[in-house]
Amino acid sequence: MAILSAALWFITAHEDSPNSRSLGILAVACFFLFNTFYAQGFLAIPFFYPAEITTLRTRSRGVSLSVMSNWIFTFLVVMITPTATSNIGWKTYIIFAVLNLSFIPVVYFFFPETSGISLEALDYLFDHPGMTRGVLNKEHRKRMLQLSSQEQTTSNEKEDGVWDSKADVVAEIEHR
Repeated sequence: MAILSAALWFITAHEDSPNSRSLGILAVACFFLFNTFYAQGFLAIPFFYPAEITTLRTRSRGVSLSVMSNWIFTFLVVMITPTATSNIGWKTYIIFAVLNLSFIPVVYFFFPETSGISLEALDYLFDHPGMTRGVLNKEHRKRMLQLSSQEQTTSNEKEDGVWDSKADVVAEIEHR
């Protein structure tokens, strides 16, 4: 999105006529490119990522907050863009490009990697106080991977009245 915004900014800043046909074609092409890649990449993040990183106790609130903020900011962009474009013209795209590029370090440093980690092991990530202590510590990442692997290798035996895996509970329910 930052690249598309920068391309629109560059073309519109160097074009003599603001109503040229080539700018219209470029704008339509950029909108199609953006929607194609956004739908395949980032569109699902506000819906799936909060469900992965929040604990069971706070999951519904976290997902609700994420979806709410997603729609509020979408509404804000839709309402502001026509006014900004008519007032500052091509500089509107500079604002969007800078905002998008500024999120790269935020995502890199503050969003924990959750691939290969079970939802139950993710609770361990947030057991530690501080915003990034659990995210940036490699020992915590190793511990979460260990917890995930232990959950996957549980036995199918019932010990002390406690089931070791969800499959055992499902099998018992189906047996009844």
